[in-house]
Amino acid sequence: MMERTKIENASRGSNASKRTAQKRILAALQHEMPPVPTGRKYLLGLTAVAGIMLLLPVLYFGLMALIGHTVYWVLVHNVTLLHNGLLAAVLGYFGPPVVGMIILLFMIKPFLHEVWKKPHRNGWIENPSHSFLTMSKRSVKRSGLHVLLKSVSIAP
Repeated sequence: MMERTKIENASRGSNASKRTAQKRILAALQHEMPPVPTGRKYLLGLTAVAGIMLLLPVLYFGLMALIGHTVYWVLVHNVTLLHNGLLAAVLGYFGPPVVGMIILLFMIKPFLHEVWKKPHRNGWIENPSHSFLTMSKRSVKRSGLHVLLKSVSIAP
């Protein structure tokens, strides 16, 4: 009976010390901080980065158009290679357009991800906005992640 009251008093004391620590932390965070002034060079750099980020999709599609036009140009202007023999026709005439079309296919593929999406056999969620926490318990156990996740106390 005596030990029980000692434990209760000790836990009350620790709760009180936790409350005072919380109050001190909150009091320290209550004062206002003045905004940090930003210089012209910083704003200029920020504007340059934003402008370049806006130009990246234009450059990507421009590169795709350039590759497509190059494939067309090679097919139209290298017709004379067809008369120089089978090896010249296969390597010289059909080789560059095939490589160009493969490059274009891989450049277009990221835009077709939703069209080609298939469910994974291990149960992972396809939508990248979901985290690993949305995995089913069965898929976590099957993938072996439950050992790792339990060590950081996230496992289901």
